[in-house]
Amino acid sequence: MEEDTVEDEEDRKFQQLEEEFCNLETFLRKCKKLLRSKITYKMYPTKTETEGAISSLQTIISTDEEIENDVKLVPEFLGLVLNRKWKQVKKTVLSVCMELDAAECKYLKRDTVESKLNKPSSIELANFDVWKESALLRFGIEPEEILKYDTELSEECINESLPTQMAKQCCVIYDVNWSEAFSQAKQHFVDDKEDEEIIKDIATLTQLVFDYFKIKVTNQVKQMTTVMTKIVTEPIIVKQKSSRTPASTTKSLNTTEKEYKTVLPYARLAVRDTIRFSLPVLMKEFTATQISRQLKPYLSLDKVNNFIENCSQFSWNINVMETPMVLVWPTDATKDKLFHYFRYFTKFGTDFDHGVWPALLLNEDGPTMVRGVVQLK
Repeated sequence: MEEDTVEDEEDRKFQQLEEEFCNLETFLRKCKKLLRSKITYKMYPTKTETEGAISSLQTIISTDEEIENDVKLVPEFLGLVLNRKWKQVKKTVLSVCMELDAAECKYLKRDTVESKLNKPSSIELANFDVWKESALLRFGIEPEEILKYDTELSEECINESLPTQMAKQCCVIYDVNWSEAFSQAKQHFVDDKEDEEIIKDIATLTQLVFDYFKIKVTNQVKQMTTVMTKIVTEPIIVKQKSSRTPASTTKSLNTTEKEYKTVLPYARLAVRDTIRFSLPVLMKEFTATQISRQLKPYLSLDKVNNFIENCSQFSWNINVMETPMVLVWPTDATKDKLFHYFRYFTKFGTDFDHGVWPALLLNEDGPTMVRGVVQLK
């Protein structure tokens, strides 16, 4: 009973911190509106709102003192808002937002991993091996850290390194490249687009990239397999001597399904290793033919182009695997599966609003390697 009380207290503490972080994020979003060229009096945060944000920050720090070192800019920024020093507020708001995002991710990551490792839920217990592998991938736990829970699982994850590497790469693209692309786009379109519109545009761009390269890679593998199968099962020229027809004739052999499947792994390797030749050509075709007029302005931003390039390479890699990994988009998931495959973006809710990032599965209908991200309402 006493143990339950301690766990309940930890849950309450965690929920409170999530709420306070959410309150601070809402306040900072309002402050970011001051960067627009046209500002109305309603955009300026009130004294009451500022005091509420200060109270949230104090609660966060008092609940977990370690966070204080990670949010050094926030107290000073809230002081500037309280004293209505708007010029300095506008100069520092983006840096403060990035600092708070990093602190929140760091805290949630640590707290979620520790709580889950100590006490898995009933659903996680029902499929514990899958959960532990997911924890290893999503939260960046090193193999040595999970040895105390299951040595065999750790060794399995190390041996089956390719899916693990792809899952980690998926996390890096979202955590680093997506964030850089969004930050640059937000600064570039500060007078033209709201944050939500930019996020939706990048989500559309992301799905276009992944879908385009999946189709292209799949077609290349099929074509390569067909050609290679034909080469290894047919003599190039079979000369037959005949008194009637002195000229040579060609003998053709039909390809069987078994021969095709035997050659398929080698075709995948060939396609995988030609990425340095194919990728630049396909990237050029993609940007020229697949991008709508609405999304064209994003191509002028180097961070967005870097994000697209990383997504295309990632899509290429997961689709040339012997058993291709699968991306799931929120629009493809049923409501009962939505919260299984995806986590919330900036706010809680029970209904789907829009997608941000796809989920990554080990294979078709397989275990979730990396959960996607959706905005809820």
